[in-house]
Amino acid sequence: MKRKLFIGSSSESLKIAEQVKAAIDEKCSEWLETKLWNENGIFQLNASTLECLVKKARIYDYGVFIADADDCVLKRHRLHRTTRDNVIFELGLFMGSLGLDRAFVISSVELPSDMNGVTTIRYKKRKISDDNIRRLVDGIANTRNCYRLGHRQSTALAIGYFNNFLKPTIDKLVQNGTDFTMDVLVPGNISDLPNRIAKYETEHESSLEEIIPNTRHIHKLNTEKREYWDIPRLLRTLEDILSFYEPHKEPGANPAYDELLAIELDNFCNVLIETNKKQNTFAENLKVLRL
Repeated sequence: MKRKLFIGSSSESLKIAEQVKAAIDEKCSEWLETKLWNENGIFQLNASTLECLVKKARIYDYGVFIADADDCVLKRHRLHRTTRDNVIFELGLFMGSLGLDRAFVISSVELPSDMNGVTTIRYKKRKISDDNIRRLVDGIANTRNCYRLGHRQSTALAIGYFNNFLKPTIDKLVQNGTDFTMDVLVPGNISDLPNRIAKYETEHESSLEEIIPNTRHIHKLNTEKREYWDIPRLLRTLEDILSFYEPHKEPGANPAYDELLAIELDNFCNVLIETNKKQNTFAENLKVLRL
């Protein structure tokens, strides 16, 4: 699942926003999905603009905002060119949710004084240079293998699962030789997780093995090779947490909840992969797979 980037602008600055989107797509489309504010799926029927933006700020990973000279204001007895007020509001909303490393502004006007001293991308007369766009795209591309805490509940779960279970288990397995494999399996549906684990164990002819005394056992394939697997039981916690963000108001499908769950599960996998690379000498023995 690709990460998501939101691009906000006024209607008058839409061409610049489209130019920025094209540049980001050209370099980052393999792992990043960009959405302009006027595309389908951003604002829902029978929901306020504010409500939709707050939700997008929670589930999107990046925000880019075009602050162009669209309005005039009288400030301290002088007339100034300024950007549309909703663009500044949305920039602040995404900065508060994503942090300063994930929310960017491209500006041709004076920004609020709180931004004084902050390096931003500037342009003039509704024309932005390719070099400035490249600076933005490079800044985004450099974060490809970085995962933010923010509102991602799965980040803390993944780090805790690795440090408290995976790493000690792998360290113990290494004592008996490095010829082993360990697969972490993350299902797309985490409801009724204990029965899903039992079913997978039966279908793949596995049995439980005690690796570390007095801790949770791990599954081993019934083969001569040392092949182990685990489905993290703590993923059930995500159901309880996400039900507060997107409660089921009616029986049946809840697309908003399903989207949020898919994002969290994907983030769980990515954080595990990157943590494994950094902290595990035998990183190649561990694989994280989606079911």
